[in-house]
Amino acid sequence: MDCVTFSDEWLPGLTDLINAHIAQVPPGWTVTEQQVAAVLATPALWNVHYPDEPVGFEMETRCVVADGRLVAAAQWCYPAQRGEGSFKGVVSWIVGVPEEAAALSLLLETLTVHSRARGCCALGIGRYAFGVGWMGVPTLWPHLVAGFEQAGFSCFHCWVMMMGTTDVPVLAAPECATPMCLAWCADEAALEWGLRLCDGDQLIGECQAWGVPWHLAGCDGYAEWITVEWLGVEPPYQRQGIGRWLLSEQLRRQAQRGIRKAVFWTEPDNVAALCVGESLGFRRGPECWGFEKAIG
Repeated sequence: MDCVTFSDEWLPGLTDLINAHIAQVPPGWTVTEQQVAAVLATPALWNVHYPDEPVGFEMETRCVVADGRLVAAAQWCYPAQRGEGSFKGVVSWIVGVPEEAAALSLLLETLTVHSRARGCCALGIGRYAFGVGWMGVPTLWPHLVAGFEQAGFSCFHCWVMMMGTTDVPVLAAPECATPMCLAWCADEAALEWGLRLCDGDQLIGECQAWGVPWHLAGCDGYAEWITVEWLGVEPPYQRQGIGRWLLSEQLRRQAQRGIRKAVFWTEPDNVAALCVGESLGFRRGPECWGFEKAIG
């Protein structure tokens, strides 16, 4: 069993292994070899949403091969220019054959060693490059969850996917919100649609939706999905129906754009957000766990 640098000869096997993972998670898509190759060639796919973060990244893709068969693989990024401060290596995707725990262990150890050699203080998994906004490892992949835990990684955040549609009723604005200003801030190029409720210069609440990344555009149903990335209401205005109203307005706006289905992200213990989603017809889906390990 060897951990080697990715080469094009492994692209068909890698594509099959990636599809065996992502087909289990909503929206249940599969990707082509061309889409996989595009991801391999493009570091920091989510940087469009984080303009203030460094854009210079280097990346590596490693594969574990056993008896001529690809059994595990991952890609990770790290800053190209490193000066003073702390820098983390970020795993942008990882896959492994469930029965090959030793291969996953070897892969994670290799990523750890290489990241440490490049001056990273920690190694963790970020947004999954082949997912619709997934942050971490879906628990529908227990072999990966177990692999990270056995390799000494800790779960530092947990999200739940709530699945729903944009077919929601028109809700009247809460009485407390009627004197305030409701405004849209859309950035089509970045696939972002923000809705903000303000009282003068004071932000009261907001709801932001992101489109599905362009590299997944070839997937069946791509144009029908949106992900609700953020819903928040300032403490003095909570429990007055503002969050539910903002989410409904965001979904109705997306419906007007032709979007039919949505993923709404929140923490598993955020009872208020879960209730808001359920009140608009969303159902609870799989959890996604983010893992990180100090290596400095």
